[in-house]
Amino acid sequence: MPNDRLSLTHLRLERPRDGVALLTLDNPDQRNAMSDEMTSSWVAAVDELAADRSVRAVVVTGEGSAFCSGGNTSWIASEPDASVDHLRTRMIAFYRAWLSIRRLEVPTIAAVNGAAIGAGLCLALACDIRYAAAGAKLGAPFVKLGMHPGMAATYLLPNVVGEAHARELLLTGRVVDADEALRLGLVSRVVERESFLEDALDTAEGIAATAPIASKLTKLALRDGGHADVEACLQWEAMPSRSRSRPPTSRRASGRRRASAPRSSPAAEHRRVEEAPAPATGHLPSPCECPTPARRPRLGMTLGAARGAVNATRPQPVDNGVDKPVDERRHRWRTRRHHGRRLWTTPGGETAATR
Repeated sequence: MPNDRLSLTHLRLERPRDGVALLTLDNPDQRNAMSDEMTSSWVAAVDELAADRSVRAVVVTGEGSAFCSGGNTSWIASEPDASVDHLRTRMIAFYRAWLSIRRLEVPTIAAVNGAAIGAGLCLALACDIRYAAAGAKLGAPFVKLGMHPGMAATYLLPNVVGEAHARELLLTGRVVDADEALRLGLVSRVVERESFLEDALDTAEGIAATAPIASKLTKLALRDGGHADVEACLQWEAMPSRSRSRPPTSRRASGRRRASAPRSSPAAEHRRVEEAPAPATGHLPSPCECPTPARRPRLGMTLGAARGAVNATRPQPVDNGVDKPVDERRHRWRTRRHHGRRLWTTPGGETAATR
């Protein structure tokens, strides 16, 4: 049933099934172009859905023969004297408004009933799942219009179809039909028009019937390309559901960090450990003072483990009864581990152990 609490223009919000919300872009005279009124209504509707705990899945589709023909850029021509900074600020606000659907924790389905062009395609890419009606057209012909790709196209498209296909589609501006979009992985299924929307709603209803927390966490784990590596995936998946307060680090985020903060190779780190300065003269630690049996750094050890191995064999300063104990602050609360026991070493050299 329609939502009576919101006053929406060029957009409809309905609840056709239990736990399922249907957002319909409703500006068919302009092939559902993203007008200012539609953009404001979209933000209000997404905020409404984000606050509604009864919503378990969201379907986005278009009224008429098109899904969405992209942004309404007529305002750019109407402001010929606008500065670059003004245009950029307005475009970023526009992009963020439509990509706000990515904030929803529940799965989202783009039911591409017709042409999805430019920013309209990016809206579909921002959803978790994409289905296309037979005969639908999809493309990002920004370069053919003399424009740089927008609405996060250069991020979302490679994430969905891979870098090679994304480069070809973005650099040529080519528009593909539903069958080719299926072969490229741009959509997951092509359905005949007569049953298209009902099939999408059936899928959403099936998702809504699953465990809600598991569904949300699965979406969170898959966001932005998934985990950085298999070990990060295992660590996150083995954690109890109630402990997962943050999304996992994605492969893209991990790659950005590595690019911005390059690290030396494992071989170089190993060489630095092997070339560590020799320990100062003094007595060798007794077995009870050594946290672990003496080990030499070896290839395959992490840098932290290798440093620990070196430090474990270094002699410890002692109080010989004549000289002042060396650096009392360092030794007052020094703790070590030995065979599962925690040791405290006092400035006088006395050692106390406890579990």
